[in-house]
Amino acid sequence: DGERHSVAAAFIHPNLDRPNLDVRTGAHILKVRFDQRRAVGVDYEQGGRTQTVRARREVVMSAGAFGTPQILMASGLGPGAHLQEMGIRPVLDVAGIGQNLQDHISALLIYRAKINDHTVGISPTGVARLLKAMWTWRRHRSGLMTSCAAESGVYYRTSPDVEVSDMEMELIVGIGDDHGRKLHLGHGYSAHLLLARPKSVGEVRLASADTRVDPLIDPRYFSHPYDMETLIKGTQIALDIMNSRPFDPYRGEMLIHYDRNDPRQIERTLREHADTEYHACGTCKMGPDDDPMAVVDAQLRVRGIDGLRIADASVMPCVTSNNTNAAVIMIGEKAADMIRNPA
Repeated sequence: DGERHSVAAAFIHPNLDRPNLDVRTGAHILKVRFDQRRAVGVDYEQGGRTQTVRARREVVMSAGAFGTPQILMASGLGPGAHLQEMGIRPVLDVAGIGQNLQDHISALLIYRAKINDHTVGISPTGVARLLKAMWTWRRHRSGLMTSCAAESGVYYRTSPDVEVSDMEMELIVGIGDDHGRKLHLGHGYSAHLLLARPKSVGEVRLASADTRVDPLIDPRYFSHPYDMETLIKGTQIALDIMNSRPFDPYRGEMLIHYDRNDPRQIERTLREHADTEYHACGTCKMGPDDDPMAVVDAQLRVRGIDGLRIADASVMPCVTSNNTNAAVIMIGEKAADMIRNPA
């Protein structure tokens, strides 16, 4: 019906009247409760009151690559020395919780547009076009408002000897500076560059034993030399594409300057402007028994603990080569199958 279909719309909203589903919003998880080494429930805060939900069978964590390790560490699962440093009595020393953080880092080539007809922007004609598009969408569920803004994309290799594409680029029909947080008057378009297979690895640690305090997140972008080397090459190829003749009628000035023939200038600009792609994963990774950093097994069960599974991006051993959305939905559906049909 002319809008993106979220997992809430697909899985939760159609089932709100089921007797075995209880959705509690505005709630903040404080910790998982354990009886020895078995998960038996969770404590949460809602409306200023602390409440407890007991689990007869299992607790399934699905708080994401940042929230899941934070909650587990605050509950006593995680690197033992770090938990003791935070004043938390360890239930089990699990070295891998909070480690192996991975994410795609991306850069943006932004151009002002000479022609405004096909771009989204802040101008009298642009605002009028958006207002008309909103009316069209409300009446017919079609038109400009159904666009994802990233109208086209390409996977490409930074070198002929690269076996599988190591870069991805999307063309955005607007100025997407700082993920749209920095607004600019006028019209433009952007090339969004994504490093497909980064090798830098970070971590999530606690700043406090209280999960209401944000955790310490260190993605360690560009800590592996491969990432910067590859993104520089990928940026140069993208500049060649954006400076090609078909863009001549549209291309105005660059808002963030990149010198195609100066790798050091490109590196400086990337270090200043490259940013997350919101694909964080890996902080409670799946792995075999002999991997000391593996947190969950092939059934998504937390090793050494009964009655506790994780079903979110944190279980991914490594980041996918692009968006994580489909992979995370698959993890959730597979987890549901395994819960219904235990091995």
